[in-house]
Amino acid sequence: MFILATQACVLSQREALLKIYEETGGKEWEGAALWNTFAPICQWEGITCRSGVIEYIMLGGFGLTGQLPEIFGCFPQLKQLNLEKNYLNGPIPETLGQLKHLQYFEATGAGFTGQIPETLYTLQFLQYLQLGENALTGQISKSIIKMRTLRQIDVHCNDLSGKIPDELEQLPGLKEANFNCNVGIDCETGLAVRVNFYFLCQQDMCYCESNVPIPDTF
Repeated sequence: MFILATQACVLSQREALLKIYEETGGKEWEGAALWNTFAPICQWEGITCRSGVIEYIMLGGFGLTGQLPEIFGCFPQLKQLNLEKNYLNGPIPETLGQLKHLQYFEATGAGFTGQIPETLYTLQFLQYLQLGENALTGQISKSIIKMRTLRQIDVHCNDLSGKIPDELEQLPGLKEANFNCNVGIDCETGLAVRVNFYFLCQQDMCYCESNVPIPDTF
């Protein structure tokens, strides 16, 4: 898996976008104007470029299904990725760890399962990590200390477990953390008493609106 997450992309930007389109039910997407046409990729709905290089992929609510391909290394200048409110299944792609300029990852209700890949924690310029309302398992890794510019982490309504890592307290810019509705999470953390900090970790009275099955423990 490490080799997969670090190998160079051999596809063009267009080929990589079309692979996403083909493997996530693109023909049934909502609002996919100009996708899979001869139009320049920077005119495709949800795609924004600078000088022909993709910087934003915003596919929230398009109706993606299936599993995302491991091709995100093909977008080395990507700054924002929005996959919220889709019907995906399978894990978060490990190749997201190649997006060294990524600042914003919104995947609330995207449909992801499995553990948060270790490669994601290498994104040292990521500021907003929003993974609520999926079916993620496992623990938040201590490697989150590498995300030095993180301002917000939201993982509410998953099936995460274990202790909230002390390393989160060492992130100087962190202002918000939402761990609500993860019944296996230990909410004992210094973040709970941090001044001028928004912290949520309620594990009862949970209502999770999601596109993925809620774990039986809810």
